[in-house]
Amino acid sequence: TLFRSIRDILQTASVFVTLDEDVDKRSQELEDLGFGLYDSFHIASAERGKADILLTTDDRLLKKANSYQDRLLVRLSNPVNWLMTIFQQEGEMSNDTN
Repeated sequence: TLFRSIRDILQTASVFVTLDEDVDKRSQELEDLGFGLYDSFHIASAERGKADILLTTDDRLLKKANSYQDRLLVRLSNPVNWLMTIFQQEGEMSNDTN
């Protein structure tokens, strides 16, 4: 079921972010830059959780995040592009050791 799938995914999480006043304030700052309500909360939560990356397939969000990357504390990427970069880096690392 969908509930079981979501529960299984959440069990792998090692960091949980509580939506508090600081996250709300940061979300408002992001909204002031033009990010939508939900996007701003996702970014603010990822920043609070010190995420290495926030993956999204939302091209509009990626474009906006790219234009404000110097004001964000988390990097946003398309999952496919991110995975290709990871595989490329791993390939380069294995070539360096040969």
